[in-house]
Amino acid sequence: LITLAALSIVAAVLYIFLGKPGKDEIEQVIDDGTILQGITVNGVDVAGMNYKQARDAVLPSVEEDLHSIHITVSHSTNMWLLTAADIKPSSTLDAAITEALTLGRGGTVIENAKDKEDIAQNGRDIPITFVPNEAALKVRLAEIGGVLDSEPAEPYAVAVSSSAEPEFTFNEGVDGYMLDEDALYQNIASLLSAGQLKATLEPELEYTKPQMTIDDVKAHTKPVSSFQTSFGGSRAARDEKRVGNIQKACTLLNGMKVENGTEFNFNAYIGPRTEAGGWPLAPGIVNGNQYEDQPGGGICQVSTTMYNALLCAGASMQRGSTLEDILSQNIKGISITERKHHSWPSSYVDTGLDSTVTGTVESGKSLNFVNNTGYPVYVFAYCDQVNYTVTVYVYGNPLEEGVTYKTRGVIDEVIEPGETIITYDTTKPATY
Repeated sequence: LITLAALSIVAAVLYIFLGKPGKDEIEQVIDDGTILQGITVNGVDVAGMNYKQARDAVLPSVEEDLHSIHITVSHSTNMWLLTAADIKPSSTLDAAITEALTLGRGGTVIENAKDKEDIAQNGRDIPITFVPNEAALKVRLAEIGGVLDSEPAEPYAVAVSSSAEPEFTFNEGVDGYMLDEDALYQNIASLLSAGQLKATLEPELEYTKPQMTIDDVKAHTKPVSSFQTSFGGSRAARDEKRVGNIQKACTLLNGMKVENGTEFNFNAYIGPRTEAGGWPLAPGIVNGNQYEDQPGGGICQVSTTMYNALLCAGASMQRGSTLEDILSQNIKGISITERKHHSWPSSYVDTGLDSTVTGTVESGKSLNFVNNTGYPVYVFAYCDQVNYTVTVYVYGNPLEEGVTYKTRGVIDEVIEPGETIITYDTTKPATY
């Protein structure tokens, strides 16, 4: 019995020195206790205060800290300032006051004694930190991302229109990037948790490569076809004003780029032909049966040369079809959607291979085509006034290896005119 009693006494002593207060005891301290001497919260002396007194004393410093939050997100020339209004943080004030009340009371007798001695000698400050409101901050970060995010720029070719022959410069692509909003959120949360209320952050970015490389662009910017016509067959064909119109049209067309999925309209691209616009009067077919001087006379030789170059590029005839028709039916390659012939054969090309252009976009005949090759199509046009030639080159996605196209006119039948029929108009007086 003596032994059991002794053991009970030892156990009781051990409990007193090694046991920790229970939950109810801790809550009692928080509700009724006061804070030990030497303890500060957020730099404010709260010794001898109860929970409410300490909270009221510390709150002004917390509000001051809250208003001093200035976190700058900086990228390139852009800067965004985040304040408490953006972050809407909550503070650790209540947790800090609770910790202050339980210091020197929450451990064993031995631990509490050591804590009290340390606090008495060295003091103890409990800092207050902030925790961002996740929903509010992420809304603001998404707004920043909307401005900062950049799509990748694809590499591309630029046709050199000033060169005497087809030439390109090639431009490398540029990586795109997106703001890593989660990483930036964590960085801001870490700063606030560490008590850093002022900071400048360079955000982490997630990079995206362009879909194509410069080598891909070069592989799809190759010679596809060319065609040449001559205007040296007659003095009329070499008329200075006519040649001037041909030169002007070639200059406008040279280096032209037709994006994939778009339609080229000759009349729209060249624009109205007027004397005021720099198109001198030169012979052109009028009303289908006579030559008459008109602004831009002669440019049909350019449209004809271009038409044949397109045929040599494997273009299919889809006259009457719209851009939407071509794309919805997924008709691949180059599709010629409008082409009209002259009233009589042209001297500079085989019969049936000419392409006239007249009037305007709204009212006239044009040469139109849709590019659905999957890549840009480039057109180069040159007027050689020494050798009297017009040459058009087509560049883009090359034809399959071993495939070439040539144009030729084939006359299946010649229909001679019948007997002349004269019809008199009796409504008008006869001439002498």
